[in-house]
Amino acid sequence: MRGRQLVATALGALAWSMAGGTAHAQEVQQEGASANDAPLAGGEIVVTARRKEESLQDVPEFVNVVTTEAVEKLKLTEFTDLQAVVPGLTLAQDGSGTQTSTSLRGVTFDARSTAPPTVAMYLNDAPVQSLFLFDSLFDIGQIEVLRGPQGTNRGVSAPSGAITVTTRRPDVSEWGGYAQGQVTDRHGYNLQGAVNVPVIQDVLAVRAAGVGDWTESNSVRSINNSERPEQRTLAGRLSVLFNPAPDLSAQISYTHIDKRQHAFEHVSGPGQGTALSPAIRASERSSVQDEISEVRVNLDVVTGRLEVPVLGHQLTYVGSYQEARTFLLQDNDIGNVLPGVPLDYVTVSSKDETTHEVRLSSEPAPGRLIDYTVGFFYDWAKTFAGLDNPGILLPGAFGSPAGAPSLASFNPRYQIPILVDVPYLSEETSVFANATLHLGPRTELSGGVRHIWSKFQSRLETTLGEGTTALPPAFINPLLPNCAAAQLGSTYPGFCDVPVPAQSLPTAAFLAKKQPTIYSLSIRHRVSDSLMIYASTGTSYRPPIASPGLQGALNAHPDPVLNSLTFHPAENSTNYEAGFKLTFLGGRGRFNATVFRQTFENLTTFLPNILYLSTASGQPTMANLTASVDAKVTGFEIDAAAQFGRFDLGAQVSYADGKVKGSQVPCNIVENGAPVFNAYGLISLCPGGSVSRDPLWSATLRAEYAQPIGKGANGFIRTLVSYNARSRNRVQPNLTVDAYAPVNLYVGVRSEDGAWEASAFARNLFSVDRTIDRSPVAYDANASLGTAFPQLIPAGGSGYYATLVNPRREFGLSLRYAFGSR
Repeated sequence: MRGRQLVATALGALAWSMAGGTAHAQEVQQEGASANDAPLAGGEIVVTARRKEESLQDVPEFVNVVTTEAVEKLKLTEFTDLQAVVPGLTLAQDGSGTQTSTSLRGVTFDARSTAPPTVAMYLNDAPVQSLFLFDSLFDIGQIEVLRGPQGTNRGVSAPSGAITVTTRRPDVSEWGGYAQGQVTDRHGYNLQGAVNVPVIQDVLAVRAAGVGDWTESNSVRSINNSERPEQRTLAGRLSVLFNPAPDLSAQISYTHIDKRQHAFEHVSGPGQGTALSPAIRASERSSVQDEISEVRVNLDVVTGRLEVPVLGHQLTYVGSYQEARTFLLQDNDIGNVLPGVPLDYVTVSSKDETTHEVRLSSEPAPGRLIDYTVGFFYDWAKTFAGLDNPGILLPGAFGSPAGAPSLASFNPRYQIPILVDVPYLSEETSVFANATLHLGPRTELSGGVRHIWSKFQSRLETTLGEGTTALPPAFINPLLPNCAAAQLGSTYPGFCDVPVPAQSLPTAAFLAKKQPTIYSLSIRHRVSDSLMIYASTGTSYRPPIASPGLQGALNAHPDPVLNSLTFHPAENSTNYEAGFKLTFLGGRGRFNATVFRQTFENLTTFLPNILYLSTASGQPTMANLTASVDAKVTGFEIDAAAQFGRFDLGAQVSYADGKVKGSQVPCNIVENGAPVFNAYGLISLCPGGSVSRDPLWSATLRAEYAQPIGKGANGFIRTLVSYNARSRNRVQPNLTVDAYAPVNLYVGVRSEDGAWEASAFARNLFSVDRTIDRSPVAYDANASLGTAFPQLIPAGGSGYYATLVNPRREFGLSLRYAFGSR
């Protein structure tokens, strides 16, 4: 009801202003203003948030823009760097570098939930897997962060927003290119460049771009292994643009990415007080793993776009084909509970996806009453993930069962590997339509609808591999006097080596078909030449999913709450929003603000490190769970910028509070050192909670001052401050993060036309150090190991917690030179 009142109030303001408002604002801001970057005023900012080019100040939604120039000036070489520029946006890549998570507007998304992202990703207008953006920030044209439900205008439905990345288009008229190099004191090297060739003047052009990036990965070193963490990414892109006629164009782009990474998992905690397990502070950025992880990622993506005039309309095709291949080898004993014992697991995954979209749009014309678009979209994706776990350790794994187990006697022969294959297929077909009604020169009513046919199917195939166990002869058959009579070998005196055959567990299958419809509706009105107000509402949808893997009775429990921990129903949300956009100082300043309220039904939220009772092993077990909850998010966003002569200033603020409403959420309740399970004796459930692990408040402040120092050159000083308010981690109550604000500083010389720049920079200049996330429970060995060899497991587990800290201080130098069309 409050959301409807919000929209009603905004519509009332619109009606009042339509009765007494002034003339329609001019679209083009003042000529000659310094084009700095998106949050800093100067020049008109053109966006494609509604699949057409229009001024940022004319779009009835909140959009953050990061331009080419901003990427260059702020030395953004990693996709995760964007979160320092856009408040309220969290970009994370796990230690393996194979899973990514993007969170926005008070909802934390974690890729381990297996749900579709809450924030959709687009490359050159085509939906893509997030890995393609996280590992390919080079030769960028513009990045737009769209907030709120998406899907009626763009390819896929997403509840929290979308990030659209456009690469630089080939120039059919002029030669050009650039070269850029960057080096930091943290063993970071970034070399990139591009060259543009007009093959046929004004008709056909080719652009080739590439990047080589070397870093020290997450900077975490292990106290038990001297290897250095490192990451190397090589990527290249080839784009072709064909413009045989003014209204006819075709563009195709191919990108290949190859990433190699070696890294350790970051931990902190008291440990066990030994040389191999000492107390570790979070600021030490240390690990205790015996072995470094190895990651290999290979990505290929082709995007294409064709625009053809048809009978006074524009026919547009946008398509993509994507291949992703990943390999991960990692030490599973992250807390080093068993020093010197290799517990490696291997994950191999692949994903093939193709998308096709066809749109037919009316050609905009002055005085037209209505503009419209109709279209068709198809998305098909096939994914496979294979996991080879170190498996169950059997009698004989740590020496003779007749004596005490010894780590020094580890024998991998007495181990059963666990092989898990998870193939799944997703398919979506949809039709959509959008229309804009022009109610005079100052008012516009627009809306869209999309009907979706979605299909998701998956299987969980688990196989226990072959192994060996050491058992006394009498256990095999009391009638056999010794191992020789049973024709079995013997490693340990008095015991027989009994082969354990491989076996397949029952397959868990999941199939969901849904036909939802989502919509959007907005109204905007220009009160004066400088003020535009708007109100909007919209819905989103994410399909049902399965996240099996729980052992024992909790898996597929008949109770609907517990059953939803494995099989998650479809998610729906509704958003209400109202805001205004104000331009001042003759176009050299802006102040944009919006308030929103979004409700979710069956929001899929990820809960790491939850204890439950595995009836398969009879022991408490830790697992990452996904729950379906009802939730509400309220918040507001502000974007302000102004230019005063040679001084540019910009600030952005984000506030979002996401809360669980009327649902119980899995949690950890521990009494007297033991877990308490209050739901059927299997798991603990707690009322309420949060759907976000991010602070309620965040803000960015950017400033630049430039001064001529010679003919055609300016000296400059820039700063970027990213503020995060003090927050109590509302998903994990035992962690409070104090407010922190890393400061980035840039000084150097730049040509007036931006063709070259030499600069020095410091990230996190004052070396602010914060633990921003930590697991609620210390690492332990797996349940089967603890059951078979309890003598080897330290009391209280490893004493180490998974830890995440903000990036540490880094100094660097950068050189850039561009020519022609760049």
